[in-house]
Amino acid sequence: WKGTENKNRVYYRDEEKKDGFVHLLTDDDGQYTFIGNEGKTFYFTTNFNAPKEKIIAIDIEKPEKAHWSDVVAEQDDVISFAKLMNHQFVVGFLHHAYDQLKIYELDGTFHQEVKLPKYISLTGLTGKKSATEMLIGYTSYLAPTKIMKYDFASNELEMVLENTNLFPTEQFETTQVFYTSK
Repeated sequence: WKGTENKNRVYYRDEEKKDGFVHLLTDDDGQYTFIGNEGKTFYFTTNFNAPKEKIIAIDIEKPEKAHWSDVVAEQDDVISFAKLMNHQFVVGFLHHAYDQLKIYELDGTFHQEVKLPKYISLTGLTGKKSATEMLIGYTSYLAPTKIMKYDFASNELEMVLENTNLFPTEQFETTQVFYTSK
């Protein structure tokens, strides 16, 4: 490797054929994180030509860059992670130093934002590709980790785990202030 740049290579192997590994991404031109696949289409988050990251689709039968497609384009906010749940992308964005969670269809169409409290840090996200629910862990400046269950069909959140033996936080306020640098 050259320095501390976030770059990697990706190889895969068809488990049914038991052949050798196929060199899919070998150019050392970016960081690629495998999200999942639908058949022969592999999905990755990458910083290749997208410093704030994007989601791409690669058909492994036509893996040349000319055939790649941007599924979720680079945006103003940085993509922290992406997962494949409920046959959709669940994408975490870092927005002004706190996390937001958005859902996209596999074709990249924006579906909806998960209405989480403001000024939180996501600590975990659990769910499977075909799951209709996911668990979301988060923390904030005023509270330890909480875990909520999200139902994809109803777009509803339900508290699963919360520490209720805490000091009262009603007298505290979390705000975000921006200043112009000198």
